[in-house]
Amino acid sequence: MGFIALLILNVLFVPAAAGFLLFFLLSPRRSLLKTLLDELPERCALSAPKTGPGAVWLHAASVGETRSLALLVRRLRAEYPKLPLLISTNTAAGKKAAETLSPDAAVLSPLDFYPFTSAFVKKYRPRALFIAERDLWPNMISAAKAADIPVCIVNGRLSSRSAGRYALACGFMKYVFGKISGACAQTEQDAANYRALGMSPSKITVTGNLKYDLLERQPTKRDEARRVLARLAWTNSPLLVLGSTHPAEEQMLAREFSRLKSAVPEVKIVLAPRHLERTAQINASMQEAEIKTALYSEQDGNPGADCLIVDAMGLLTSFYSFATLCFIGGTIAEKGGHNMLEAAILGKPMIAGPHYYNTPEVAVKLIADGAAFQISEETFADTTIKLLKAGPETQNAGKAALETALSFTGATDKTMPVIREFLA
Repeated sequence: MGFIALLILNVLFVPAAAGFLLFFLLSPRRSLLKTLLDELPERCALSAPKTGPGAVWLHAASVGETRSLALLVRRLRAEYPKLPLLISTNTAAGKKAAETLSPDAAVLSPLDFYPFTSAFVKKYRPRALFIAERDLWPNMISAAKAADIPVCIVNGRLSSRSAGRYALACGFMKYVFGKISGACAQTEQDAANYRALGMSPSKITVTGNLKYDLLERQPTKRDEARRVLARLAWTNSPLLVLGSTHPAEEQMLAREFSRLKSAVPEVKIVLAPRHLERTAQINASMQEAEIKTALYSEQDGNPGADCLIVDAMGLLTSFYSFATLCFIGGTIAEKGGHNMLEAAILGKPMIAGPHYYNTPEVAVKLIADGAAFQISEETFADTTIKLLKAGPETQNAGKAALETALSFTGATDKTMPVIREFLA
């Protein structure tokens, strides 16, 4: 049954691809076709191989998944210096990210059409295929299996919601999962979801999340953040840093700032929005609320400001490192929460709303350990004031945050023994 379903998918690929091309030809986005044409040799596995046979093949969806492999790539280079390293990704941005990891080859993955994936496998003849997270393409997996190339998931994640959707095609998914030789799951829940879809328990190892091994304990732009705070004359002020915020969270701050300022007159705010293109809108809304602002990009600073809006990438953890208290964005707005461990690894106490479904195991552990405090829009001001004032309690929460963050590291060490089995 699974084979027939895969056959049908491949038969439908050609008319679907033709429809896709026609859509772009008739749409305002037709200029993107030039990029597609430039990519076509790699997408159809027509370009010459860029490494010799026997490569370790890592596949990742795009930028985030590729970057999560950075430490794993370094370990592979150290332990297997003679094996070529091939990284494939689905996107041009992912390919650029892969190139920064210095593999022997970084390529766009072939379209998931069996003639293309089979041709790719025959050209490269890799030693093993390691797929990051959840980018499981049936024809890629089938072509590797047909060539006796072991397939292993690394840093694997599969939400219960996704598992439920996959269960609607249970026979087909069991067929695909049956071709996978091993899986390194991020959590016990991910492992349970793999088992529910027919993967043998003996193939699954819970290893943790590789991204957590990349947490910055010494942020690279810390000195720059220190200079900005000094220019604003904030060096000795209690500092609330709101990271990766969304509109609902900025509105909450605007409403409650006067209460914060009345209770803790020296408090200063660093606001790092998730989407920088909203900077002007955020600045205007803060000023409407009579909050004096400064922009990071305005290097002269504004010593009278109460709120610094960080309108540049790559600075959040550097400002976290100076925080008295951190707010984790995406938890009041229903976005699932952003990375709580970025603050925790720096020994910073934090507050977060109830919407942390992206990494529930992390949030629950931080809250249980007294490192994070769950809030609502109604309790934001009271909890923030209490923690800004409560010296020992806040310090203890920071110590607990660091200990909890360290407990989530080590995924690379747990993943390497599994990889060694497939490269032996």
